[in-house]
Amino acid sequence: MFCLFLDNILKDFWANSEGDIFIEATAKALRLNKDLIDLNFYVEIYESPKFYELDYNKNLILKNEVKTITEESSVNELGETIVTQNEVVTYEAYKTIEPIVYFSKGLMIKPC
Repeated sequence: MFCLFLDNILKDFWANSEGDIFIEATAKALRLNKDLIDLNFYVEIYESPKFYELDYNKNLILKNEVKTITEESSVNELGETIVTQNEVVTYEAYKTIEPIVYFSKGLMIKPC
């Protein structure tokens, strides 16, 4: 799966195949300044991940959603103990994938 970055900000995931030579037509059709485009390929990714993060080097950090239940107890005005359950959602990294750079700031590194 490719990631298209515009001015170092993720624009979208792209499911083109390696060697499709699509970046020129895509940049032209979307009226994007090629000098601002980076296009990276991430192996083992076949669809847009649901939970992820990109680090400073554009490594793709895949995450799992983890839900836990917490309980809080309090005493109401009648002296009764009230237990409240809350669902807490966190995200844990399980894999980091380094990109293969295909296009960087207007320069085609590999055919894309």
